[in-house]
This record gives sequence, structure tokens and C-alpha cells, in this order.
Amino acid sequence: MTAGLVCFFVQSEKLSAQTIQNILHLFICVIYMCRDRPVPLRLIRGINPPFVYVLTRTNQMPVPGRLIHSQGHIPYQGRHCFCSLKTSRNLSTRVVHWRVDNTCRNKVPPLCLTSLNGPIHVIYYGSLFSRPPQTTELSRRAEMSAVPSPPTLRARLETFECHFTWNLNSHRNHLFLLRDKLEDIGTEDGNLWLGHIYNLQAYVHFLLASEEQTPGSTMSDALRCFGQAGEAFRQVRNPVADDGPRLLVNYGNLAWLHYHREEWSESVAYLGKAEALLREYPSSIQGQPHQEVLAEKAWTLMNFGQEGKRAVELFRKAIEMEPAGPVEWTTSHALALAMSSPRDDLSPEQEADVLETLRRAVKGDPDNLYIAVMYLGRRAMTDSRGIAERACELTKEVLKRSQTSYSGIRPLLRVYRLHVSFDEAIEVAKKALERDPTKRHLKYCLANCYKWKIFSGRDSPLIEDLRSRAIGLYEELCSLYPHSFLMGRITLASLYAQSRNPDNMEADKIFRDLLEIDLEPAQRQILYNKYAKFLHFSLQDRRRSIDYLMKAAEILHSSRFRRESIHILTQIKNSRMDRMSGEIEDFLAQLTL
Repeated sequence: MTAGLVCFFVQSEKLSAQTIQNILHLFICVIYMCRDRPVPLRLIRGINPPFVYVLTRTNQMPVPGRLIHSQGHIPYQGRHCFCSLKTSRNLSTRVVHWRVDNTCRNKVPPLCLTSLNGPIHVIYYGSLFSRPPQTTELSRRAEMSAVPSPPTLRARLETFECHFTWNLNSHRNHLFLLRDKLEDIGTEDGNLWLGHIYNLQAYVHFLLASEEQTPGSTMSDALRCFGQAGEAFRQVRNPVADDGPRLLVNYGNLAWLHYHREEWSESVAYLGKAEALLREYPSSIQGQPHQEVLAEKAWTLMNFGQEGKRAVELFRKAIEMEPAGPVEWTTSHALALAMSSPRDDLSPEQEADVLETLRRAVKGDPDNLYIAVMYLGRRAMTDSRGIAERACELTKEVLKRSQTSYSGIRPLLRVYRLHVSFDEAIEVAKKALERDPTKRHLKYCLANCYKWKIFSGRDSPLIEDLRSRAIGLYEELCSLYPHSFLMGRITLASLYAQSRNPDNMEADKIFRDLLEIDLEPAQRQILYNKYAKFLHFSLQDRRRSIDYLMKAAEILHSSRFRRESIHILTQIKNSRMDRMSGEIEDFLAQLTL
């Protein structure tokens, strides 16, 4: 026995080996002594001979014997071990199965383990038989043949509902934006969507790491976040619960990730877990995904920024399948409906339905301040009575909470900006930042409040002071959001250009740097529109301004920036005062609307 390590073995001489393997679950208590201090006992179940079980997060795992096979990517020293990485059903730690070669048939030498990342829990084979079974070439071949070929495995994986089969691919810059958004949501205990947050974080890491080397996103980051998602799902609703249907998507994700890492055995193991859960927890409607899967897919689509209407439909279907399901399904259904239904696109009757859905969600989930603020903002569009007073009440509650981006602070500031006053919005943002000065999204909130006041067109002797503060915050935010701050950088350029002593060179440099970035079409459209205005108003370069208005209009993405660009070009054409009027007329005639 190695120093500081005690192992207890449970044996039965009266039962046959087959009975032991097929029926018995052996319970083994392991004590790990660390510097003469014991840690709490841990109960391990499901031990099936003839394997050695090592529960650990170790960096080095040498063991005597002869190498007979190696799978997985757990680092180890020497040539004397068998390792196959699997995951325990009930444990957060990784489980590594070690099998001692038959050269060690009559003795089990001690394992020598060192850890660089936390405590070690070790169990090894305690001769439940008269001797360990021999490993033959035939058995090794049979073991390898149990893993299906990659094409066969992929075919099975593609039938499974998870992030990898939901067509969530997106432009690289959108992925950076989403990665930062998920980090700003936070991972505080009590967030009922915590498992979904980790799952989506992991998938974003995977997509970014798959394209090219990306700072802050590796396959290891993806694996870590998928592991955290599993832990969150086990804890969020019932801390004593075993694996349940809410782990279906997580297991599918892990199977896919290991497949892409060419870790076939691990992929098969997780796919088997997922398929076992499907058998144990079938969908309430035959032929439909489980309601937990539908709810997670809906939440993912809503936060990925794709198919908002589809998210609404999936939430509705999940609620119909399980009417007494989690309250967060109903709340998120209302949010998805509001976010995917702009008021200007709705009839009065449709808008009334949206408001009623939000009202019921607030009543059913009274502790959720985000939905309360969203309801207030939507109601204020048609009825401004009592909005300021209710905003003040909600502000007191929001400021008491941990300031994640799910706390409701951002939509609350929007209510102040549109329905109360810019100055009160600034004061609320300042208070939030004072309570938690480390949160970058709160700095963004305050910077935006300054921007709203500055660009409101209302003259004030304090505008230059606000502009200076805003520039300082936006400069800091450029480093806090190095890959996803397009609109912030555009705003910073505008602040430079419109100050009392304009720095047009610095503003132009920001725009030219952004033009070098590979942006998705919608982002390029915004950039071209903003740069055209800068060229016209700050540099008086009408020719280049018109060129960029045309570039913005050419991008077939419906937005106010495209409509505005076309409108300005139409005005220039109709004025007949610009030598480019004829060229603009030809351009507009050929433009696809």
C-alpha cells in the first residue's frame, strides 16, 4: 500500500464469478489520507470485476505490468498500464478503469499515483476470483470489435437530438459574441438554466476550436463545460436525484465531442448512456423528442439568436407534453414570444396576446425579475401610466440581486431611457456598477447610458464631461470584449469624431481596422452604414460616403440600416444636385429589394 492510501475490499467466496459479475453491486469505501488528514468517506457502487477502478483527476498514473491496450487521453508515465476513460453514473469525477496484465496474476502491486489537480480516490482489483482472468489475443480482439466503425457510430449519433444535430453553426464573430454573452449571464447557484448555459458554452467552445486556434476556446474547454453541465443538471432541481431525462442532451453532446476527438470508446459509452435514458424515460408522445429535450432546444435557439418563432413553438410543445413541468419553461416561452414578436409587426389583438402571456408568466414566476422588467417595458409601449413608479420598485429589487445579465438590469435601463429619463438611467447604472465593479457588462450598461444621453440631441453643459467618461469606459470595454465589441468600437469612433476637439484620425483608424475583419453580412451592413455617415459628416468625403451606402444597400439583409441607406441614396438621386445622381439611379434600378 502506498503512503497515505487505504483500500477496503469486499469479497464473497460463496458466490460464483458469474453471479458476482451479473448480480452483485460491491460497495467499497475509500479513504484517501492527505498529509495525515482524512477526507470524508466516499461510497462507490457498481464495481464489476476484473477491473481496477481509479477515481481521480491525476496527471501521472504509472503501474507495474505490461501494456496490453490503451484508449483515451489520460497522461501516464511508463509502459505498464491499461487505461480506458469512462464516466461514472453517479459521480462528478472521471472514472479510469485499469486492468492488470496477467503477468501480475498472483499479486496486485500498489499503484503509485501523483496528483496535480485535486484529491485522488483509488480502488484496485482485490482478487474476487482465485486469480485474475487471463487476457488472450482473442479477448483483446473481441474487446476492440465491440467499438463500431466511425461511419456506423456517426450514423447512430446523427439520430440523436443535441447541439451537434440542431444546425447551430454560425459566423465566427457571432460565436465570439455568444461566448461573451454566456459568460456575462453568470453561473451562480440557483439559476435554473445553468445546465443549459454550460451545454451551450461548451458547444460554442467546440465550434470556435474546430475552425482554428482560438484564444479562450479549446476542445478541453468544451469537455470541461459539458462536464459542468452534467453536474448542474444533477443538482439544479433535486440534489439527490440520479441521472434523469434532463441529461439526454448532455450525454449526446459528450458522445459527439468524443467522436470528433476520435475517442471512439468514450463516444460509444456516452451514446449508450443516452440511449439507456431514452428507454428509461420515453417521450410522452411517441415519435416526438422528450419534453426536456424540446425545452433545451427551445432555450438554445432563443439564446443562439436563431429561429425565435421556432423556439416559441418548441416551448409550447414541451409545456403541452408536461403541463406541470418546470415554471421556467412557461417563463421562457413568454420571453421567446416577446423577443420574436416586434410590436410594430403585430395587430392590436396580437399585441394584447403577447402582453397577456407576459402577465401570466410574471404571476407564475414572481421571483423572476427579468420577466417582470420585460413585461413592464412591453406594457409601457401602450400604457405609460405608473411606469416610473413601477420601474423604481423593480430597481430596488434588481439592485439587491447578484448582477448577472439575467438580473434584469439591461431591460430595466431601457425602460428608464424610453419612458422615464436619461439621467435616472445613468444613476441606476452607476449604483449597479458600484455594487459590483468587477462586472464588465455593468460597465457596458453605464457606457450605453452615457451614449444615449450624448446622442439624444439635447444640449447640456455636462455633455463634454459625459463624453469623456464614455470614451474612457468604451476604451476599457474594447479590451474586456476583445473579439465581440463591434458596436462598442463603432460608438467609440463616433464619440471621437463628435467631441469638441474631434479626433477624426483616431475615429477613421477604428473604422478602417474594423473593415479588415471578416464580419458576417448583418455586421458588415451596420459597419458600412456607420462609416458612410462618418465620411459624410466628419470628413466631408461625399464620394466615398455614397460608395459605402451602396455597399450597405447591396447586402440582402433586411434591417433599418439597409432601409436607411437606400433612403439616403434615393434622396441624393432625387435632388439631382450631385454628379453621382445618375450612377445612383442606375444602382437603385438594379438593386434587389
